[in-house]
Amino acid sequence: MCWLADTPLWVPEAAWVGRKVVDRYGHELGRVSDVLVDVRSIDETAPDERGVRAAFAAVDRRRGFMRWRRPEQLLLAVSRLTERDGMLEADEDALALRPLLFGRE
Repeated sequence: MCWLADTPLWVPEAAWVGRKVVDRYGHELGRVSDVLVDVRSIDETAPDERGVRAAFAAVDRRRGFMRWRRPEQLLLAVSRLTERDGMLEADEDALALRPLLFGRE
């Protein structure tokens, strides 16, 4: 697996970079910063598949007014994201992701 930005490869999900991501209730999770892709050799792929597929979207979230801090990053499975009204909707709940976003359990 590798970051799409670090390769010359292309997947349709590359258009997601920069898009806003919301949870199933419309609460903002952040913006897609990159896509993690799974690269397979020709021998490992089926004849009807491509050798590259998107696996995860990296979502950056900046906390509060401290914009100078490094954003927190969350990986969301591509299969859990759908395009709606120019945004991406995650089939997740922001409250359930809160421990992952803020490092508290």
